[in-house]
Amino acid sequence: MEYSNYQKAIFAAIKNGKSNIIVNAVAGSGKTFTIVTACKQLGLNPKDVKFLAFNKSIADELKVKLNGYADVSTLHAFGFSILKKLFRNINVDANKTLRDLQNRVYSLSDAITIDSQKSDISLFISNVTKIYNLCRVNLIESNDMAAINGIVMEHDIDLFGDEERVVSELLKTAYVMPSNNIIDYTDMIVLPLTYTKFIPKFKFVFVDECQDLNTAQRELMLAAAKGGRFVAVGDPKQAINGFCGADCNSFNKIAALPNTIELPLSVNYRCGKNMIALAQQIVPQIQAHEGAIDGIVDTITKVDKNTFKPNDMVLCRTSAPLVGMCLKLITSGITAVVKGGDIKESLLKLVDKAKTSSLNALLNYLSKEQDKLANKIMRETKCTHAEATASGRYVAFTDRCNCIANIAEYTTSVKGVKDYIAKLFDDYNTANAVVFSTAHKSKGLEADRVLILLPNKLPLVWKTQLDWQYEQELNLKYVALTRAKKELIFINIEEKNLGAIKI
Repeated sequence: MEYSNYQKAIFAAIKNGKSNIIVNAVAGSGKTFTIVTACKQLGLNPKDVKFLAFNKSIADELKVKLNGYADVSTLHAFGFSILKKLFRNINVDANKTLRDLQNRVYSLSDAITIDSQKSDISLFISNVTKIYNLCRVNLIESNDMAAINGIVMEHDIDLFGDEERVVSELLKTAYVMPSNNIIDYTDMIVLPLTYTKFIPKFKFVFVDECQDLNTAQRELMLAAAKGGRFVAVGDPKQAINGFCGADCNSFNKIAALPNTIELPLSVNYRCGKNMIALAQQIVPQIQAHEGAIDGIVDTITKVDKNTFKPNDMVLCRTSAPLVGMCLKLITSGITAVVKGGDIKESLLKLVDKAKTSSLNALLNYLSKEQDKLANKIMRETKCTHAEATASGRYVAFTDRCNCIANIAEYTTSVKGVKDYIAKLFDDYNTANAVVFSTAHKSKGLEADRVLILLPNKLPLVWKTQLDWQYEQELNLKYVALTRAKKELIFINIEEKNLGAIKI
């Protein structure tokens, strides 16, 4: 095939240059294809080339594409392989930190003034767990209270007591193997960095989606490339995972490293020219490829059974509108699914938390929890009720509650709600189905026709929003706009009117 000038420049720099390389690859530019091709052109012994992936499915896909040209693993599997060579009988417990805190919270904390309320103790522990995990992936040391406080501020975490001091205590032993050899998934990334001389070194280390690397992942990648070179590929405008610990500035930090050059990959091979014109409002350098079709961009104000076709992708910033519309299609005989196994688990946990078999009691519980959260935000931030209910935290929780409320309209029992949740969300059986997805979940996906529900929520904006949060909301809009190959349709219907739609 004929490679673009951008690809030719990347191939030449990798094969003939001596610098590390970071590729600024726009959406739909074929970045994975480009670095796989570059890797094959090197013709090195696969033991000298490491490909690092974010999850097992991507790693499995890369193993097939590379077909023996490189050693491929996830970042976690790579870290775990290092630890297994150093320590015997390692056991993995995803809830290690939570279990430890449940046993130690009273001895660690001397500033919990709410210890008579078990629910508040649970929230205190949840806070500590979240802050501790974020500190670890950012490699923050014990007693660095400024950095710990920075994590709290950056992620807008409301404190109950002395969470920061408790986290500081936990960080004293965070970067050494526990005496019982029990680790969690974060340990797989951070612990190898304590034993850097045992991290295998490679002539080339390739990593995709480098804009989503956290500090520990980035350091693990760099340690593996020490003495060799790294090729990092990503799109800073597709950095959308800051909420779960990714470093929003990861791409720029890698680009600023010594002996590193940045190369562009700016041609989109997925979208029609009209979709690219919209995306250019956010990412000016993105270009449509020479043979791109014009593509259809349209706005509709009504939907019916004929609006949706098999293999359509329906996107929205929040989950509840997707769930409501998906259920309408299913009951009208249209095959439809919602992507998001993690959303499914989150909803099931929220239902179980209500501890009731009564559907009315479940809905009342959810309503009261929303009121409690609004009052809590008002009390802690000294804001108005309107400001509290517009905050990102409240919107996210209400979205989950509304998902359950939408499902409750189709059943008469809590068991029925749970059954619907279990079968509604499916990440795999999507062939010939209308696939509903949040903008977050759509990253890496594409479809001939993409419909966007509530386009006014992209970007989602609230008064107390932090700068990095707004930047990620704009990035989400960019991701959504660049999923469509042939048609991009905005469904411009107010959220309050979605429930009345007949399919």
